Amino acid sequence: MTVSWESIPPGRSRSIRVVVWVRPKATKLQLGRTTNDVRPLMDLIRDANLADGELLQLERIRPIAEKAAGGKVRDVDKARALYDYMVAHCRYDIDFHQDAASSVLEGQAASCSELAYTYVALCRSLGIPPVSSRLC
Repeated sequence: MTVSWESIPPGRSRSIRVVVWVRPKATKLQLGRTTNDVRPLMDLIRDANLADGELLQLERIRPIAEKAAGGKVRDVDKARALYDYMVAHCRYDIDFHQDAASSVLEGQAASCSELAYTYVALCRSLGIPPVSSRLC
Protein backbone atom coordinates (compact mmCIF):
# COMPACT_ATOMS: atom_id res chain seq x y z
CA MET A 1 0.00 0.00 0.00
CA THR A 2 1.32 3.44 -0.85
CA VAL A 3 -0.06 6.66 0.58
CA SER A 4 0.97 10.08 -0.70
CA TRP A 5 1.03 12.96 1.73
CA GLU A 6 1.33 16.64 1.18
CA SER A 7 4.27 18.16 3.01
CA ILE A 8 3.96 17.91 6.76
CA PRO A 9 4.94 21.09 8.61
CA PRO A 10 7.46 20.76 11.47
CA GLY A 11 5.77 19.86 14.74
CA ARG A 12 2.66 18.46 13.01
CA SER A 13 1.74 14.90 12.24
CA ARG A 14 -0.57 12.95 9.98
CA SER A 15 -2.08 9.55 10.55
CA ILE A 16 -3.76 6.89 8.51
CA ARG A 17 -6.05 4.15 9.71
CA VAL A 18 -5.94 0.82 7.97
CA VAL A 19 -8.59 -1.79 8.62
CA VAL A 20 -7.92 -5.33 7.49
CA TRP A 21 -10.14 -8.39 7.71
CA VAL A 22 -8.50 -11.76 7.67
CA ARG A 23 -9.90 -15.25 7.59
CA PRO A 24 -7.34 -17.62 9.04
CA LYS A 25 -7.17 -21.12 7.67
CA ALA A 26 -7.06 -24.04 10.05
CA THR A 27 -3.61 -25.56 10.12
CA LYS A 28 -2.39 -28.71 11.78
CA LEU A 29 1.28 -29.09 12.59
CA GLN A 30 2.51 -32.41 13.84
CA LEU A 31 5.32 -31.72 16.29
CA GLY A 32 6.33 -35.32 16.80
CA ARG A 33 7.68 -36.31 13.40
CA THR A 34 10.43 -38.84 13.03
CA THR A 35 13.27 -38.46 10.56
CA ASN A 36 11.66 -41.19 8.42
CA ASP A 37 8.60 -39.14 7.47
CA VAL A 38 10.31 -35.80 6.75
CA ARG A 39 9.74 -34.44 3.26
CA PRO A 40 12.54 -32.19 1.94
CA LEU A 41 11.75 -28.84 0.36
CA MET A 42 12.28 -28.45 -3.37
CA ASP A 43 15.82 -27.16 -3.98
CA LEU A 44 14.60 -23.91 -5.55
CA ILE A 45 12.33 -23.13 -2.59
CA ARG A 46 14.96 -24.15 -0.07
CA ASP A 47 17.65 -21.99 -1.69
CA ALA A 48 15.32 -18.97 -1.82
CA ASN A 49 14.40 -19.43 1.83
CA LEU A 50 18.04 -19.66 2.88
CA ALA A 51 19.33 -16.71 0.83
CA ASP A 52 21.70 -14.21 2.41
CA GLY A 53 21.31 -10.46 2.27
CA GLU A 54 23.01 -7.21 3.21
CA LEU A 55 21.18 -7.02 6.54
CA LEU A 56 21.43 -10.74 7.33
CA GLN A 57 25.19 -11.43 7.01
CA LEU A 58 24.85 -15.18 7.53
CA GLU A 59 28.55 -16.04 7.56
CA ARG A 60 29.23 -13.38 10.17
CA ILE A 61 26.52 -14.53 12.58
CA ARG A 62 26.82 -18.31 12.04
CA PRO A 63 29.25 -18.74 14.99
CA ILE A 64 26.77 -16.99 17.30
CA ALA A 65 23.93 -19.18 16.03
CA GLU A 66 25.96 -22.38 16.45
CA LYS A 67 26.86 -21.46 20.02
CA ALA A 68 23.27 -20.45 20.84
CA ALA A 69 21.83 -23.68 19.37
CA GLY A 70 24.24 -25.76 21.41
CA GLY A 71 23.98 -29.47 20.74
CA LYS A 72 20.36 -29.38 19.56
CA VAL A 73 19.60 -31.80 16.73
CA ARG A 74 16.06 -31.07 15.56
CA ASP A 75 15.46 -27.80 13.74
CA VAL A 76 12.53 -26.97 16.03
CA ASP A 77 14.82 -27.28 19.07
CA LYS A 78 17.51 -25.16 17.41
CA ALA A 79 14.92 -22.53 16.46
CA ARG A 80 13.67 -22.36 20.06
CA ALA A 81 17.23 -22.05 21.38
CA LEU A 82 17.89 -19.20 18.93
CA TYR A 83 14.70 -17.47 20.09
CA ASP A 84 15.72 -17.87 23.73
CA TYR A 85 19.15 -16.45 22.90
CA MET A 86 17.59 -13.36 21.33
CA VAL A 87 15.27 -12.85 24.31
CA ALA A 88 18.29 -12.91 26.63
CA HIS A 89 20.72 -10.86 24.49
CA CYS A 90 18.81 -8.44 22.25
CA ARG A 91 17.37 -5.07 23.15
CA TYR A 92 14.19 -3.59 21.68
CA ASP A 93 13.86 0.10 20.90
CA ILE A 94 12.07 1.92 18.13
CA ASP A 95 14.48 3.54 15.73
CA PHE A 96 14.31 4.74 12.18
CA HIS A 97 17.15 2.89 10.55
CA GLN A 98 17.94 -0.71 9.68
CA ASP A 99 21.04 -2.17 11.33
CA ALA A 100 22.52 -5.45 10.17
CA ALA A 101 21.73 -8.58 12.16
CA SER A 102 25.31 -8.70 13.43
CA SER A 103 24.89 -5.23 15.00
CA VAL A 104 21.69 -6.31 16.71
CA LEU A 105 23.45 -9.38 18.11
CA GLU A 106 26.32 -7.17 19.30
CA GLY A 107 23.90 -5.19 21.47
CA GLN A 108 22.60 -2.44 19.18
CA ALA A 109 19.00 -1.60 20.16
CA ALA A 110 16.64 -2.88 17.48
CA SER A 111 13.13 -2.27 16.21
CA CYS A 112 10.65 -5.10 15.72
CA SER A 113 11.61 -5.50 12.06
CA GLU A 114 15.30 -5.62 12.93
CA LEU A 115 14.62 -8.27 15.56
CA ALA A 116 12.56 -10.26 13.05
CA TYR A 117 15.22 -10.37 10.34
CA THR A 118 17.91 -11.03 12.93
CA TYR A 119 16.00 -14.14 13.99
CA VAL A 120 15.58 -15.13 10.34
CA ALA A 121 19.33 -14.66 9.86
CA LEU A 122 20.15 -16.86 12.85
CA CYS A 123 17.86 -19.61 11.55
CA ARG A 124 19.10 -19.36 7.96
CA SER A 125 22.73 -19.43 9.08
CA LEU A 126 22.05 -22.92 10.48
CA GLY A 127 20.17 -24.02 7.37
CA ILE A 128 16.71 -23.72 8.90
CA PRO A 129 14.37 -22.25 6.28
CA PRO A 130 11.35 -20.28 7.56
CA VAL A 131 9.03 -22.54 5.58
CA SER A 132 10.03 -26.03 6.46
CA SER A 133 8.38 -29.38 6.21
CA ARG A 134 11.38 -30.69 8.15
CA LEU A 135 11.04 -28.30 11.11
CA CYS A 136 9.95 -30.99 13.52
